[in-house]
Amino acid sequence: IGFSTLVFANIFLTLVNRSFYYSLFTTLKYKNNLVTLIIGITLAVLAIILFIKPVRMFFEFGITNMQQLSICVLIAFVSVLWYELVKWFKRMQKA
Repeated sequence: IGFSTLVFANIFLTLVNRSFYYSLFTTLKYKNNLVTLIIGITLAVLAIILFIKPVRMFFEFGITNMQQLSICVLIAFVSVLWYELVKWFKRMQKA
């Protein structure tokens, strides 16, 4: 579960750090096929590690259900969300 949380946090951090000024929702509109590809590959590898039994056993991970993965995504999002507040304060100071 910790590994999954770190992977999801890294994905969110990638999206948040696309701009040090504009919000995540603004930068999601930017076209960058490479970001989409890398995030897709990362999620595919994570799914292989978590759900393909021989691979999961190699890494000595336990069985992960969707509720646990949802909690991982939520924790990862909240752990990165604070930087959106920093960017918001920057925009408010400049306005």
